[in-house]
Amino acid sequence: MEIDANEAPKLFVCGEDACAAVCKKLDRLIEENAELSYKTAWGADELLGNRLERCRYTRNDPDVEPLDEYPFREIWEKFYYDEIKTPQLLLETELYWLCCRQRNDYERNRKLYQKVFGSGIRKKPPYAHLTHGVSHAVQVGTLISVLFSQFVPAETQAQFALPAMANYVSVLDTSTDLYTVSEKRWNGEVMTYTQRTSELPIFKEAMAWLFLGKKDWGSAFTLKFQIQQHYRK
Repeated sequence: MEIDANEAPKLFVCGEDACAAVCKKLDRLIEENAELSYKTAWGADELLGNRLERCRYTRNDPDVEPLDEYPFREIWEKFYYDEIKTPQLLLETELYWLCCRQRNDYERNRKLYQKVFGSGIRKKPPYAHLTHGVSHAVQVGTLISVLFSQFVPAETQAQFALPAMANYVSVLDTSTDLYTVSEKRWNGEVMTYTQRTSELPIFKEAMAWLFLGKKDWGSAFTLKFQIQQHYRK
């Protein structure tokens, strides 16, 4: 089955505002329930407003769902059905949050995101602002990730990944394959190195989702092989 790379700009259908609204609503819900107490998996008493930790160890139990690992499952499940409602919006919100966390890397590579996902005459990238403005960022990030694992089917992830990475491959060359990262070390020195753009948010996740689908494993293998071959040159 041939993958249409031109479908990549159509993958983000909900929009940045909708993703940001989910994050802010979830943040408010956490604030409203900040004084709820629970016991962590290692037996410590904790408040939701302070942190959100696992409340049980699953030990790879196939009957345990992602939400079962965290306290107050009913609250988060209701939030999904009332506020998010669709796997598509949740998938986009997961990627939005990851881009917020790596905003500097995203901004440095905005032209690449425009090439792969840009839509309209101005080739607008998936996210333009990346200012989530939440107070409980750690809890919000954890819950988005858990809800994603709970409610976004593997096939949905694969259907996103295939055209995304097909278009990434179509623009992959020596001007788009690497980017420079600068990190300040503990002693004040700045360490600079290059990183593959396939490790950037959205692309990294799409690479991981390629093989989750059952319908087009061959195309997934071809895309991964092409990317590997490029970086071996």
